[in-house]
Amino acid sequence: MASQIVNPPDTRLFLKALRQWQERNRIFRTFDRLTPSQQSQVVSDAQELKRAERTPLTIDEILDGSRRSSR
Repeated sequence: MASQIVNPPDTRLFLKALRQWQERNRIFRTFDRLTPSQQSQVVSDAQELKRAERTPLTIDEILDGSRRSSR
């Protein structure tokens, strides 16, 4: 994979996803030693963690969204 600059919070999530993936699959190789398919799985897990950490919507935003969808 190409080297990219990643901000610290994303690096933290990536490392967390890698550790979880390694434990779940009992494969303890470094990321660069994984197959492209395995790397893709780790990146997907990291993206899912990032989505899960988003700040929850406030009640007003939820109500506003439900009003828009009922139109």
